[in-house]
Amino acid sequence: MSELKKVFKAEIEVLSPLHVGTGKALQRGFDYTVYQNRTWRINEDALFREVYDRSQGDRQTLNRLLTGRPAEELLTPDDYRTHPEFFRYHIPGQPRAEGRGAELREYMKNVYDGPYLPGSTVKGALRTALAWAIFRAERRRFDARKLGYNRSWAAQPLERELFGRDPNHDLLRALQVGDSEPVGKGAFMLANVQVVAGTRLQSPIEVEALKPGTTLKLTLTLVGRLVRRQPFLE
Repeated sequence: MSELKKVFKAEIEVLSPLHVGTGKALQRGFDYTVYQNRTWRINEDALFREVYDRSQGDRQTLNRLLTGRPAEELLTPDDYRTHPEFFRYHIPGQPRAEGRGAELREYMKNVYDGPYLPGSTVKGALRTALAWAIFRAERRRFDARKLGYNRSWAAQPLERELFGRDPNHDLLRALQVGDSEPVGKGAFMLANVQVVAGTRLQSPIEVEALKPGTTLKLTLTLVGRLVRRQPFLE
């Protein structure tokens, strides 16, 4: 660990459907449509450009074609076969919810719609694993009284105790995790997720997810020496 900088190349295999959300909910009929048991993500720019060409630039005709109409009403069955440019990608299967406006949670992608795994997500998972390793190595006991009151930052007091009192003294400050390389759109699947709040089941959520067996490549960089050696690093 004496090197000032050490780079590791890593591969992560998805073992179960994986969803990393953008926070955006795609709406059926507007952002995606269903045809022949496939879910089609609409390319709004290409579709509206075609509608504009059909109207020959006439404002009244354009308003008649677009006003109050969801994007799927601008499509014909032949478009799925003859106009692939109208769609950004398509996924086998279809969401369970069938009504117009039904939501599908979007997976993280690059500008070319290539799904990837953000480095921040990987580092968060590593942080959780290391925290558990420290607890076991030092025979600590969990004390719920140390949790914060804000549910988004409830574990912050524990993290400071384990990794350092502030970002400048954080044990993982030296670890940089890059975003993974994007994988092909064929890695997508649809998943129905059941949300559990306490002991109660909430409404199921439809999500885009990566298929089990998908492999993602990324780089981890360790800068400088760790603050101190820990038994879990042995």
